[in-house]
Amino acid sequence: MAEIVVYAKDFKLGTKIAETAAQFEKEIVFPEHKDISEEINVGTIIVIVDLDDDYQQTLLLVKNIRHSFPAVPIVGILTRVQKSTHDRARESGCTLVLPRFTFIKNLTILIEKGLSGKSIKK
Repeated sequence: MAEIVVYAKDFKLGTKIAETAAQFEKEIVFPEHKDISEEINVGTIIVIVDLDDDYQQTLLLVKNIRHSFPAVPIVGILTRVQKSTHDRARESGCTLVLPRFTFIKNLTILIEKGLSGKSIKK
């Protein structure tokens, strides 16, 4: 089972996350939508979901993850975060919703520490 679970179909984003995870020797998986819950366990430090990929379906995915794993931090990523999309993602269960640029800028902190208290730079 993985420490980092990523649902992202954007190859460039996935590559960046995988490279950063490798720097910290974190185990990472990129499961298919239907298989994501099988990869999450007590050792999972963070779940990353690209909300730009079919927004409605990914919100449902986040809601299902949150229901099954209430303690696992979920980070939602959007190209542009507007108040309405932010609020819907938070209501669905995202612990944190970030614009893609901010996520990439803070990726090292998120991978190394999860959401354990380090501040995110906007």
